[in-house]
Amino acid sequence: MMNYKATVKNFIDYLKNPIDEKEDESTFGNKVKTLINLFLFSLLAIYLYGILLAVLESIHWIDAGVNVNSSIVYRYTYLKLILLGVIIAPITEELIFRLPLRYKYNYLFRWTAILIVSIKHVDKDICEEKIIACWNKYFRYFFYFIILIFGCVHFFNFSNYRNVWSWIIVLVFPQIIIGSILGYIRVRFSILWSMGYHAFHNFVFFSFAFINLFTLANYHVDNPDYSFSMHKGIYTNAGENGFKIVPGKVIFENYKLTDVLEVVLKRPAKYFLNNVKGEMYVNINFINKQNPGLPNTDLIIVSKNIQKAMKVKISKKMIRKDVWELYVADSIKYNKTVLPLLSADRHYSLRRIGEFLDRQNKEICIQSKDSIHQFYLNPNLKLAPFESLKTSWKKQYGLGFRKIHKDLEFINIE
Repeated sequence: MMNYKATVKNFIDYLKNPIDEKEDESTFGNKVKTLINLFLFSLLAIYLYGILLAVLESIHWIDAGVNVNSSIVYRYTYLKLILLGVIIAPITEELIFRLPLRYKYNYLFRWTAILIVSIKHVDKDICEEKIIACWNKYFRYFFYFIILIFGCVHFFNFSNYRNVWSWIIVLVFPQIIIGSILGYIRVRFSILWSMGYHAFHNFVFFSFAFINLFTLANYHVDNPDYSFSMHKGIYTNAGENGFKIVPGKVIFENYKLTDVLEVVLKRPAKYFLNNVKGEMYVNINFINKQNPGLPNTDLIIVSKNIQKAMKVKISKKMIRKDVWELYVADSIKYNKTVLPLLSADRHYSLRRIGEFLDRQNKEICIQSKDSIHQFYLNPNLKLAPFESLKTSWKKQYGLGFRKIHKDLEFINIE
């Protein structure tokens, strides 16, 4: 029987020099114990990684946004989660990334040998020997390449991946560790064992997350001042959910928590930090029994109860960010083309227009400190993408956008 230290040592030794060689001597029981030991090793590695990532995020070196894998548990039922994460994903990913790690099942290499034989009329046995020799010689690089690709594919799970390319290896480090373990199991045991380990790994993580979610999803308060209830909703298509805010009553039906917070806190979701739980769909029902005519007070009470229900704390934090500032870049063109278009009910200061554009664009921050110059704008029109807008407004109206560094107020949810 192999103990924990021996398992980890064998695994690390294998990573130093991977070879395409199956282990035939291990019994079923020893294989199971090996998988358990490797799982414990991965837990330790991921735990230490979590500490490092938390430090990097706290000092604002990394802002990767929400991880889809972390938030998927908040969007689906447990049975659907098991179907997707414990059955479909492990089988699919193992067939794509781990099946080719054995020469017998790497059809690209085998078809290459057949193609060479058919084109050059080379002896089949001699050609295959050369292909196998090449495979064995460069197997380690193929093994490392598959691990790296498996990790990098998961980089796109982060909502802010476009802005953190330089941190890609750090962000996918857990997947690199898991991919290394799965590759080791696949080569040393078989593809079925790597599928089983992958399924078990996902089952444990998703189950613990779902158990934690179950304790958060059902919350109810009823006192002489108000009643508040929040329950887990159902992930729905656009148009199948809604909310109502009237004097003394706030109702959200199957609404994503991030969207709830946007309404309640009156801030776009891009200004929320650590908002993984925001992917959960919820039903919220609030009734103010004492002061039904104070909507702002209602939203404050709803916000406080959401924090209690989700066991989070909402605070404000100032962070220096790149901001696009709207300003008058060409005063002559501005005076000639914009002022005649002013309308009593359609013109806004550049500051207000900056706020409007900021709400329309989810990934960039747009502001203006100019409250004097005014611009005709129909807020009901569908605006062009920001890059097009930036070019056309300067050319047509003399309005420009310049990038500045500014301290912005973010909502910290932790």
